Amino acid sequence: MRSIAFAAALCFASAASLGQEVTPSPDASLVRAALGDFVRRTDTMSLHRDGVVLIERETSAWTMETIRYFSLGRESAKCPIARDLYEAVAVRNPAKELAAPLVAKSPKWRLLAKDEAGSRAGYAVDKSSSGERVKTLAVISRPGYSAKADAALVLFHFRWSMHSAIAQYLLRKEGSQWKIGCSELMFYP
Repeated sequence: MRSIAFAAALCFASAASLGQEVTPSPDASLVRAALGDFVRRTDTMSLHRDGVVLIERETSAWTMETIRYFSLGRESAKCPIARDLYEAVAVRNPAKELAAPLVAKSPKWRLLAKDEAGSRAGYAVDKSSSGERVKTLAVISRPGYSAKADAALVLFHFRWSMHSAIAQYLLRKEGSQWKIGCSELMFYP
């Protein structure tokens, strides 16, 4: 079973490195919903309100320790999220992975190009290597699902200056569609 997973990971890595289409993950629709709201907001910008969101090529790794470190899930939160959803995020994101399967195509966001990757991480970015105005730089992760699969949590880091922030989105399943229940941004100086 592990050899099948390893072979699949190599295929994704090879396709992504060659610029080929990558098969979207079933999680991509939830990430797209969160990013769709994120790009419309004016409080998520680093330098430009109307720029593209550049997404790091690898996902974030999460543990319950890092979730506590960032003070996520406190009762005072404007968007109350159950602890089991944070635990599900930690279980589904034990290590960094390729972000490409989670990123649906959009004119409002895209993966960092190879020549951009790692060159500006940690800083506010004004323009991409191709001259696009950049709203912010983000690192996404795989969503965590509730036991009944009727709620999901999408977390990602982003830059609001030289500092970082976390966007957290609680999504609820309504019929066959996922809808944003609430969201909250956590800014760190």
